[in-house]
Amino acid sequence: QRFTPWYKLFTPWKGWRGKTGSTPLSIGDNRPGSTPHEDQYKLTLPSKVYPLFENALQAHYGRSASDHHQHIGKLFGKINKIASNNPYAWFQTPRSSEELITQTDKNRMIAYPYTKYLNSIIKVNQSASVILTNVAQARKLGISSDKWVYLSGFADQNDHWYVSQRENYHSSPAIRSAGKRALQMAHKSIDDLEFFDLYSCFPSAVQIACDELSIAHDDTRDLSLTGGLPYFGGPGNGYAMHAIVEMVNRLRESNSNSSGLVNANGWYLTKHSFGVYSNSAPTSYDLNLAGQRDLSKEKVPTFNENPKGKAKIETFTVIYGKGNVPKSTVIIGRDSDNKRFISQGPTDAESVAMMQGEQSIVGRQGHVFKARKKNRFEFES
Repeated sequence: QRFTPWYKLFTPWKGWRGKTGSTPLSIGDNRPGSTPHEDQYKLTLPSKVYPLFENALQAHYGRSASDHHQHIGKLFGKINKIASNNPYAWFQTPRSSEELITQTDKNRMIAYPYTKYLNSIIKVNQSASVILTNVAQARKLGISSDKWVYLSGFADQNDHWYVSQRENYHSSPAIRSAGKRALQMAHKSIDDLEFFDLYSCFPSAVQIACDELSIAHDDTRDLSLTGGLPYFGGPGNGYAMHAIVEMVNRLRESNSNSSGLVNANGWYLTKHSFGVYSNSAPTSYDLNLAGQRDLSKEKVPTFNENPKGKAKIETFTVIYGKGNVPKSTVIIGRDSDNKRFISQGPTDAESVAMMQGEQSIVGRQGHVFKARKKNRFEFES
């Protein structure tokens, strides 16, 4: 219930119709996705967090704003085209790359640089299911072997749990680690795979996954089988079940010895899961490759909740309200001791225009101080 906006979406209008008679089994790590300090700066909903990764990526790639926006428009334009031809997609409207990135009344800015059409939509009504069994049971049930698809490699890994703990905002050591181990278990390389479905809640998630898995952003293989979260739909990270179903369908239709990879992502590039699927039986499983690895050796910046003095920007976003009006700004930066902090930024028209200008403001200098119990960043004059 800490996620008040999401919790309301998940609760039926007239309440749940029945009681199970027992307590549901909770699987996985149920820690909140953000710290109380991050909550103060509204870093709770993914729509406000993933833009931080995107603006860090623009600086990392060394692109101008317009070049980077064109890049993510093309990236998600291809994914949108897949959804427009998928009868199971929630949004089947074909949109051009330019339409996806252009701010209009219908496609308002949510948090810079993401317009509505670049956001995943959680309020959908979709379901998917799979049956997992073994060869002996499949034979017993009379299931034809040409329908069998094998999970030939798998691995899970968490990044440092909280966004403020990440080494940087343009990479994911967990994706790198888990992806490598899943492929190793399956005895495959990225080049061996015919199919991908990369978790596509926002463009930054796809780009970082591509970078860590050594997949070109313009790879000739589609990066999504379904059409992605913003267009195909999928309820939260339950989307990955739809991706698995579609992967099974593709492999059933493909030549023998075909393989594909599905990755899932929870919270804010926090939790990652990989599966490599094949229509030919694996020769062996090395289960030692599957579990979590210790990422404590990855650098965790020292965090300062009460910074003061000279500072520079590490990443940022501008959060919009209805009517395409900037409502607030969030800046993650480093103080003069290289300690990380989170702060509010300026919201005047000149500052917002600079933040959204052609030249990235990542690395820009300023001052941070406390005002009304919150950190505040101002640019150097």
